[in-house]
Amino acid sequence: MTTREQTGFALCIVAVVGFSIKAILAKFAYQDGTGAIDLIVLRLLVAVPLMALTLLVAEGHRAFIVTAREAVWYLFLGGVGVTGAMSFSFLSIELIDASLATIITFTYPAMTVALLAAVGRQALTVRTAIAVLVTFAGIIMVIAPTMDIGTSVNPAGIGLALASAAMFAGYNVAAEKLMEETSSLRVATLGMIVATTVLVTGNGIPTTATDRSLAIAGILGVFSGYIPFLAFAAAMQRIGATRVVIINGLGPVLTFAWATILLNERLAPIQLAGGTIVVAGVFIARSVKQTVEINVTSPAAAAAK
Repeated sequence: MTTREQTGFALCIVAVVGFSIKAILAKFAYQDGTGAIDLIVLRLLVAVPLMALTLLVAEGHRAFIVTAREAVWYLFLGGVGVTGAMSFSFLSIELIDASLATIITFTYPAMTVALLAAVGRQALTVRTAIAVLVTFAGIIMVIAPTMDIGTSVNPAGIGLALASAAMFAGYNVAAEKLMEETSSLRVATLGMIVATTVLVTGNGIPTTATDRSLAIAGILGVFSGYIPFLAFAAAMQRIGATRVVIINGLGPVLTFAWATILLNERLAPIQLAGGTIVVAGVFIARSVKQTVEINVTSPAAAAAK
């Protein structure tokens, strides 16, 4: 494995750790009456200015100038991909058990791999398929014991969770394509600026959040927003979307680990076994070859190195 690939894997782990704490911190904000969409907006209002400042320092003001073709791509990335994935995910949790929603949403690695194969950007190898299946099986083992199967399942909730997964898969494929021409920093930042604009326009800026919720939003914005958003994009530019989305299967496992540490929850033996299987899937993903080279040698991409 090259140094560039090792860096990509390290960045992906940073992103997974940052995103995994999100659900735990959100629970504390929800206790104060802060709504899900309000918390998303507050988180983005912290993360996106930091991302924009980083892009300005790294690449200058010209990084914010886009062509008509790029504008279409970024409108899709932010307005459809990010906004859709976030909104559909939270809406699904209102209709079905959160554990079931998480399992369905984590079909996005398989969707991403299938989309990449469909557009000819990544060969669907046996090893890739095994990595996806092993990781997803482990996720089910981790989450299934917490599911409430005593209530009827709302089909609309399942549909929204699947829509969230599809939106995120589309984002991953489109982002990887854009990163052939420009830096991961620029792709992540401009996409998030669009998403923030859409969400603030539709929801407004929350004004009733408690001081604790604002503090939580600040922590989410930096440690579960700014840092992992950029790390995720930089990892994708180095090792490709296929391996990144498989490694992200560690997310639910780490979330349950945080719950054990911070919320005094306990994992059943089957959940521990599932976590081990997810890790095995990640190691399989390490050996998957990236068949699409993403340009990081152009001047615009230099900041992502």
